[in-house]
Amino acid sequence: MTEQNVHNLRTIGEEASEQVRTLQRVVSQDKNIAPFKVAIVAAFLFYRYKLVSRAKDKNLYRLPEWKRT
Repeated sequence: MTEQNVHNLRTIGEEASEQVRTLQRVVSQDKNIAPFKVAIVAAFLFYRYKLVSRAKDKNLYRLPEWKRT
């Protein structure tokens, strides 16, 4: 892996850990809105990972494309 790739992955990890801390604060404050926040954060993390995986870097895992048959 190149130095830039390592930096990008480290940055993504730091952002994800910050989002988890934010989510923990939300869950502790309001029990009713927590499932919605969890769904939003999960979707954001999934699709961000999916977009990052479309890069030409072969070290990143590519998620399968959904196709109707």
